[in-house]
Amino acid sequence: MLLSHTKTKTTVRPALKWMQLLLILIVLQFFKIDLIGQDGKTLYEIYCKGNEGKVVNDYNVRKISQRGIKSERFFEQFYHDDICLSKLQVDNLAEWRNKKLMEFIQRHLNINNLNHDNSNGNKWYRNTNLSPLLSDENELYKNLVKRTGDISRFITLYEEEAYFDCNASTYNYRVVILTPKNPLMVFPEEIQSLIKKEIDSLFNEKIIQLKHQSHITIDIYNDIFIRLINNHEFIKRVKKIFLNSEAVSEDILEYFDPPTKSFFENIFGMEAQISPFGSGEYILSGDVSFLIEVFTKRFLRNIEYGRQYKIVSKGFADSRTIISNINYFDGANLALPKNNEEEIETASKNFKIIDNNIKLSIARGYSGADIINKILDEELVGEQRKNVKIFYSGGGAIPGPPHATYRRIDLIISY
Repeated sequence: MLLSHTKTKTTVRPALKWMQLLLILIVLQFFKIDLIGQDGKTLYEIYCKGNEGKVVNDYNVRKISQRGIKSERFFEQFYHDDICLSKLQVDNLAEWRNKKLMEFIQRHLNINNLNHDNSNGNKWYRNTNLSPLLSDENELYKNLVKRTGDISRFITLYEEEAYFDCNASTYNYRVVILTPKNPLMVFPEEIQSLIKKEIDSLFNEKIIQLKHQSHITIDIYNDIFIRLINNHEFIKRVKKIFLNSEAVSEDILEYFDPPTKSFFENIFGMEAQISPFGSGEYILSGDVSFLIEVFTKRFLRNIEYGRQYKIVSKGFADSRTIISNINYFDGANLALPKNNEEEIETASKNFKIIDNNIKLSIARGYSGADIINKILDEELVGEQRKNVKIFYSGGGAIPGPPHATYRRIDLIISY
């Protein structure tokens, strides 16, 4: 201090006093010291004094405990960000976390299934105007925790953590967000159960056929989609459940990828063209992924111990010419000749280019085989797992004018 500590009265000129204040402000800004805290302390003093080099949990942060959730039914994504302690005040820690949570969710929902990045699996929701779902921070968080409202049907806030890194002098915030692997999970449980039951019945006929002949072929489009849509009693029951439900509105269909949206629009009485794949896409839509999962688990309940099985996922394309190259990031061997088969165990993921319909059909076949292979790894062990081999193949373009129904995969099972 420049003021004297003696009893002699010292006069400080006004100009000098202002210079002292200015100097103090410059020093505070240079060292980025936070004047506002608990009893005037900085965040570093409050949380890190005596904890230098350590990580200190923020015990005031909201605690998330999402029990009863089977994480294997969800895609999991981790998000993290940090900020220098000098840029925060005690009173706005929660405000900063809320802002970050909004950013994380927007980033999560904006993952678009048209970018052909299959690293996190299929995303069945679309990059549409989701801002109404994210408009209110308090309502957003309440709905996520209590799992209510449209937004909570798309994502689950599974883990949340905030902490002070006293070594780096930062405040850190991390969350784990889960997204359902299939779109049926956004609908009431009654609809999910009814659709699963009907699909299970469809596959049961195929399983019976397999017991009387050496192989069967399942055409995902004709054997499943068309049959479900033409089942008037099934449609009637689904619509009744849906219309009587207050849990979800019909508007939620706008957030689905086009193939999934078209499938449910037909179920709910709206005519729409159905296709397992969008034009130029190789990533399976959510509804097809779900159908394949149901089939695979139904098939596993009927395999005979000691018998060897072979499952081939064969992709197809329509005759539409690929004008622009499609970036491919998954594991299929795109050099595989048309109609040839390759075991999925030999796949290696690296960047490739799809520039013709044979390659596109191979990529589609691989997408189906990859889903089946992962389910088998979860459900079977030891000798039983070794007895079920998974292959993929591409049949190229189906001759004739381009048609959405030609963009499909067939599952061929033999023993």
